[in-house]
Amino acid sequence: MKDEHKHNKEEHKKEQSPDNGKLPSAEKQGEKKEPAEQEKWKLEAADYKDKYLRALAELNNTHKRTSKEKEDFAKYAASGVVSRLLPILDNFDMAVKAAPEDLDKNFVSGVVMIKNNLFETLKREGLEKIVSTGQKFDPLRHEVVGTVETEDENLEGIVAEELRTGYSFKGITLRPAMVKISKKKHEEPPQDPAESAAAPE
Repeated sequence: MKDEHKHNKEEHKKEQSPDNGKLPSAEKQGEKKEPAEQEKWKLEAADYKDKYLRALAELNNTHKRTSKEKEDFAKYAASGVVSRLLPILDNFDMAVKAAPEDLDKNFVSGVVMIKNNLFETLKREGLEKIVSTGQKFDPLRHEVVGTVETEDENLEGIVAEELRTGYSFKGITLRPAMVKISKKKHEEPPQDPAESAAAPE
């Protein structure tokens, strides 16, 4: 009787055993699910990281674009003011050139000093004179208003004379220089002796 009771007890334990009937335990099920969930989390983390990097790059690009727009606005706003002051520099130059010889030299020196002070102030803002005389003609920096004949073919296309100073502002041509350029003198071909004889007197 005791043996039979013991046997029934062992059978009951087998039925309650997690491995009975080849059913996987909760721990083993968790082990099978865990790699799949980890892979899912990794994919989500990579996706979030990609979105974060894209958003950061876009933010940096927006910041750079905004800074560039502000810089350009300040540059061109200042160039408008500087451009309107150029005729004043021209007037100072013309006044000095037109000053009579008997005019008080101190007065002329004072005019030159004022003109130089104005130019230096504008130079600190980005204004530069365009060097023209002796330079090769550049359509972006020079405005041709005449030519000077030369027999030296190496001087052809070289600025021979500057009639009005040109200026650039922060690397951009604000006003081209008004110049004359050298042009090779074209000699007339020698006349045919027969044509000279036939020509009416």
